[in-house]
Amino acid sequence: MHPVTVGVGLTAVLAGPELYSMVQSGQISMDTALLRGAVMTAGCAFGAHLIASIVQGYQRAHEHEILRLRYEEARAEAQAEAEALAAEAVARASAQTATADGGAPAPGGPGTTVARIQADEE
Repeated sequence: MHPVTVGVGLTAVLAGPELYSMVQSGQISMDTALLRGAVMTAGCAFGAHLIASIVQGYQRAHEHEILRLRYEEARAEAQAEAEALAAEAVARASAQTATADGGAPAPGGPGTTVARIQADEE
């Protein structure tokens, strides 16, 4: 809702009856009542604008926090997936190395290609 609409509505509800009764009793002229109403409308519109700005600021901060939490969650998931893929790649590389070396756990140990070559040379 537009702040001026809020200001007019508040002025009509809060000051309207009082200004009307003052004009009817002759305490103030119609011009003075309209001027007072316009000043009150401007004040109410300004206040409504400030309140709307504060509410929008809180909404933006809330949306920013939600986006930050989603980003952190996605980053954590991606990190976990990358670590799982790295562990899988290390396991495959270890299995391929063990198969190529005849199943020996350590290079240069008995049963490895290097040990067999050295044994053949002797």
